[in-house]
Amino acid sequence: MKKVLLLMVAFVSLAVMGCSDSDDNTLVSGIIGYETFSAAKNAWKEPTSYSYTAILSSDAIGSYMIDVKVSNGKSECMPNAKQTSGGTMEGVLAVFAWNVKTIAGLFESIEQENIYVKTDPTLQANYKCCFIEPSYDTYGDKRFLSVVSCWGIPKRSGLMGGYGMGITITDFKILEE
Repeated sequence: MKKVLLLMVAFVSLAVMGCSDSDDNTLVSGIIGYETFSAAKNAWKEPTSYSYTAILSSDAIGSYMIDVKVSNGKSECMPNAKQTSGGTMEGVLAVFAWNVKTIAGLFESIEQENIYVKTDPTLQANYKCCFIEPSYDTYGDKRFLSVVSCWGIPKRSGLMGGYGMGITITDFKILEE
């Protein structure tokens, strides 16, 4: 685990150095550890029934906690009992870029966000780099996304509204295989 962490730190350091040394207007972007991400996505098989809490955070919504229960491919989402901030769950889900209704949906929406980051003209114009950084946890023999953060470095130091959002998956449980 320490080797993986050291490799991730080294990769992020190189990515940030690459961003700061870039003289052209090309946006540097991608999923950090894409091979690991792709392997985890391809290995993920939806259990019959599972649950987790998704903590969503972004500049647009602040932080919001949602309890998710998936059964036979159907997802039920509810605000977490500890959720105290304003806003509706439906509003938060509409603003948030990633699909947190299933783990498979989260993997897929991260791929879509990666495409969006690479092609959005606003991000191209305003950011040196934008990266999606996933982390993983295991439950039995299942490996799932546990933390995903998306961050960017603006081209101009005074740029307001930085590019950043993240999700943390907690209390993951398989209820039925």
